[in-house]
Amino acid sequence: MNKKYIGVFDSGIGGLTVVRNLIAQLPNENIVFLADTKNMPYGSRRRKQIVEFALNDVAILNRYDLKAILIACNTADSAARKILQKQSDIPVLGVIEAAARKACTVSRNKKIGVMATAATTRSKEYEIVIHSFDESVEVYSLACPELAVMIEKGKDGNDPEMNAILTEYTDILKLKGVDTIILGCTHYDVLKEKVEELLPETAVISSSACAIEDLNELLQKQDLLSDDPDPEKIYLVTADPQGFKKTASAILNNINIGMV
Repeated sequence: MNKKYIGVFDSGIGGLTVVRNLIAQLPNENIVFLADTKNMPYGSRRRKQIVEFALNDVAILNRYDLKAILIACNTADSAARKILQKQSDIPVLGVIEAAARKACTVSRNKKIGVMATAATTRSKEYEIVIHSFDESVEVYSLACPELAVMIEKGKDGNDPEMNAILTEYTDILKLKGVDTIILGCTHYDVLKEKVEELLPETAVISSSACAIEDLNELLQKQDLLSDDPDPEKIYLVTADPQGFKKTASAILNNINIGMV
């Protein structure tokens, strides 16, 4: 039995959508999750700052006996994944490659939209990765700077203000003729049903769900899967544990939050 932990980090509650998928697909795994709520949001930061935050997040997770690290943040993935991989002795996976690969497989007209933070959009990482799979794909990246902050405040697709903003963004991508949209921020998973409602003819790809598929495959190949009947789940934040727990309840219920 492999009792080591899978370390997962994000700037906030978006990473819990990854943890939720992880628990659903790999229920016997021990997990330690870190939300860097002190420095949230990452999406409005410069690359150097994001890298510093990501390095600190991994340093905190490394206090535990890890077997893999999952960057549950598209922004941190775009800015810091290659650096983290070079510095780590264990596998470090992100969310971008998995989502890009899935979108290339699903898209019929080779027009893919990406809804993401300003930092992820600015990095052009989705364009780079998608074109590594298929150079002929047209990629339309759209910065959606308000969404993650609004989600951290507890707003979802049923909120009138959120609905109005989402309608504006999806209308832009609809005019581009995309048949596939990547939710390029793990926070946006809570908006997936609303995006699907606004664009019923469009495939909506969750970067959170795709990342777990890649992680599962890696753990199987390296014989690192756990069969622990009572796996441990640890949830950590860098600020405001009570506020985080209240908002997080929309994604995962009855979790205990620790401060670091």
